[in-house]
Amino acid sequence: MASLPVGYLLGWDNILVQLFTPKIDFNKPDTVLIIMQIIHQAGPPDNCSTHRASHQQLCDETFVERLLQGLSHAVDRIYKNWESYISLRAFIAIAIKALNCSPTQTLMETYRQFLGRCRSVVFNWINLLQEKLSGLDDEEERRDFYLIISQMALICIASFDVDEKHLRIILTDATQMHMMIHSSIIIQNLSHSVGACTEPFYINLALQKQRVLYNSYGFILTETFDNMSQGLNLAVKSALPFYNEGGVWKLLSDIEYNWLETKTIPRNGKVSLPIQINILTGELLVNGLPPSRLPTLYEEHPVFRELFGREMIEVMPSDIPGTNFASMKTYHGYNFAFGMDHSEPRQLIIVASANDEMLDLIPLVSLVWSSLGPRSPPGVPQIRTGV
Repeated sequence: MASLPVGYLLGWDNILVQLFTPKIDFNKPDTVLIIMQIIHQAGPPDNCSTHRASHQQLCDETFVERLLQGLSHAVDRIYKNWESYISLRAFIAIAIKALNCSPTQTLMETYRQFLGRCRSVVFNWINLLQEKLSGLDDEEERRDFYLIISQMALICIASFDVDEKHLRIILTDATQMHMMIHSSIIIQNLSHSVGACTEPFYINLALQKQRVLYNSYGFILTETFDNMSQGLNLAVKSALPFYNEGGVWKLLSDIEYNWLETKTIPRNGKVSLPIQINILTGELLVNGLPPSRLPTLYEEHPVFRELFGREMIEVMPSDIPGTNFASMKTYHGYNFAFGMDHSEPRQLIIVASANDEMLDLIPLVSLVWSSLGPRSPPGVPQIRTGV
């Protein structure tokens, strides 16, 4: 690896060789930082061109095409292995530099498509790790996974760190806008679990995220209403499965232009909830509160333990009357809402819903009393439907 940056005229040639026949480990943070130094250092000027001498290869259409082939081969090698996420960070950085310097419009478009593919790979990894999280009981392992997921989301946002003309083209695609905003929501939601990470690799990504979101902020607000709403709706729907995408997005106030707000459409007896999002930080609020996990009183309840075991369910304020919290994603095909009555002993209220179906949990004590007579026992809530 020490020979990679040797000779300012050979930097890009060395990178191209490593993409096809790698002798270095791209999946190390140190390797990524050295590659980023090579591709971003200015180097001496070239008297015959506006480009610096160390980046003249990026003016050569043949070289840039070959570089894209190398990047594509490199991603082909790792896209099924989420543990190679650090490598993808390096490939994205190389592609962004080549995109910004590409000599033809055709090459620019192919590099934008390549970056879109990288984002899809990252999101597949994120979804996979989020599924793995549900089966982890060890708190230390969970924290490790939280950090990795956060870094993956940061890498996705880093892929938007392109010149303004390219950023505008990319964000006109609602799917790409969704990926950027959803990534920022994931990072914000995990910020408490990740804590203050001091690794240079992470800090570099975090600073890049701030730059990307600030550069995108003005464009999102001035973009056509349909494109902005579609991208925001997709991102919020990914984070909040109950969201029905029916609201109208508007500025929360005339002072805080970075906050947008909408409201859910009440259906099937549910109440309307205000949804706010900060497009500079990814902070997402439901009825003014951030999503979180169930209180310990709920998680330690015998009924919850019997049904969900040690599952950590991420929740938000519920829109179902009689309940306080609602799950942020489906479990076994259902969204769950949770409440607690004031009887002694306290009974856990659980409502499962899917499409137009709504099911209520009948406490065991109710079934015991019903076998003894038609009257319900004192303190047991009336159930809308029986399952």
